[in-house]
Amino acid sequence: MTTPTLPFSSAVIGDDGQAGGERALKAAASIASTFGTKLHVVHALDVPAADDTDGPLTSVAGHIADLNQAAERRAQKRADAFLGEGAADVQVGLGRPHAALIRAARSVAADLIVLGPHTKQHFFDLGGTQRAVFSGAHCHIWSQPTEPRPLTRILAPCDLSAPSVAALHAARDLARHCGLPVNVLHVSQPPALFEPMTQGGADVMVPSYVVDGLHEAAQKRFEATIDEVDWQGVEHSTEFVIGSTISAIESARQEGDLVVMGTHGHTGLSAAILGGVTHAILKQAGGPILALRSE
Repeated sequence: MTTPTLPFSSAVIGDDGQAGGERALKAAASIASTFGTKLHVVHALDVPAADDTDGPLTSVAGHIADLNQAAERRAQKRADAFLGEGAADVQVGLGRPHAALIRAARSVAADLIVLGPHTKQHFFDLGGTQRAVFSGAHCHIWSQPTEPRPLTRILAPCDLSAPSVAALHAARDLARHCGLPVNVLHVSQPPALFEPMTQGGADVMVPSYVVDGLHEAAQKRFEATIDEVDWQGVEHSTEFVIGSTISAIESARQEGDLVVMGTHGHTGLSAAILGGVTHAILKQAGGPILALRSE
């Protein structure tokens, strides 16, 4: 599993024209300031396309063209206000927001897409949009659900899978570039197999020492993984927690943390993981998340 390439050279920002888009734009401004990233702002108009024939559809096409021009002016004004005049390319895409963002990211060979919060606002449904972007994008995703704050630490959940270990190395590189410490979190969650089972009407309890042994083995694997990382002088700490993965990540998050996570996709960012931990974290996140696609 190849470590994701950082820093970011080109980023696409989804601007819904509302507060969520403002958060994405503010986060993108900080990213560009830190990494010198080239920015491309995309605003989507989820309206039906019309053909060029005479008749009613011609009027519809003219109306859509007017909407497009007005939306482009608003998007440019917002981009200039939050990113600086002329600091970003701006385009308005017709159709579903996630498709517009993915098309734009591919067209400019972006290695990052920046999104606002997981909420529905006007044309830009960031609930469905965010999940669809994560499922179909070829690049990394930065989700900014809250007002951006100065980053003080990177929180790197690691489940010891190849994608999470690759993300751990990327978190180290990001921390070194930004001068931040890293806290590596591993959550040991008992598998359902070892919950109390009922067989033949009697409760069969798995001995606690079996479950304890699983946790001890997980902690040893976690420690061995951390020892194998060349931290290159980056300040780092570790945290081993027994419990629910999603709750543990949110409990470990501090104000100023950027959560850096790997994904389990083979092509693009897999929808499978988004049905679990990553998507759950996105929905209730109290701060920014960077989901990394392994090369």
